[in-house]
Amino acid sequence: MSNYFIVFLSILMVFSCTSFTPLPEPSSGIPVSRRKAFWDSTPNTNELIFLGVAGDNLYKQKAITLALEDAARRVAFYQSVGGTMVYHEGHGIGFLDFRFDSDTTLDYDQDYRQYIAYLHFDPDRDVFEENQSVFVRTRYRTQGPLAIKYNYVTKNGTPRWINKPPTEIAGYLAGVGFAGPRMFHKDTVIASYENAVFDIVKSVSSRMYAKQEMLMNSMNTTSVTTISGMLRGFYVLETWTNPKTQAVWTLAIAREGK
Repeated sequence: MSNYFIVFLSILMVFSCTSFTPLPEPSSGIPVSRRKAFWDSTPNTNELIFLGVAGDNLYKQKAITLALEDAARRVAFYQSVGGTMVYHEGHGIGFLDFRFDSDTTLDYDQDYRQYIAYLHFDPDRDVFEENQSVFVRTRYRTQGPLAIKYNYVTKNGTPRWINKPPTEIAGYLAGVGFAGPRMFHKDTVIASYENAVFDIVKSVSSRMYAKQEMLMNSMNTTSVTTISGMLRGFYVLETWTNPKTQAVWTLAIAREGK
């Protein structure tokens, strides 16, 4: 076999191998952060920190825009947010004839996108991709210094407030929202901070608004319990994601409002 033929075979083998090398997946252009289960959004002097989230299966700018809208929605919650929970409990004549369901609604400024103009962030440092979601950490300036100081404690990477939820922090009402994993992580994050609203409302329902109605007939009894309240200054201090289950907990504070 001639040397020319050996060289030809060698070149052919190289091109055969490289032609089947998979191409890299297209990048969204958003940096992937380190594995981050814990988000600290404690205020800085006269700035509030609002974390917005969106799905990562979008173009970079579209994902950032939607995350900013979510952050603006949190600003609207900070201005004023109402929570209403309605519980239906039914009892029939049979031993197993029992029904229970609930419904929740939030009341806040639906024109929340107006607050996007007041949000500030660094595209290079405040945009992260994590758990198939895009996070944008924004800053919202307020008048005067903020005095929200507290010490959080973690044990084996888990915040202490998960097992011992506080009812008050720095003179504010406190609550913890929980959400089990949804199909998309961004939906879990959103559900978690929404549930923190309801947790605070429930804790002060006796001073806000709660009523129970009994509807009876010969066949069954239905109890309808409504708990409703308005909060101001609702603000998320910390967010924690369980690395194993992807469930999300949210620690938030607020004041009673009208």
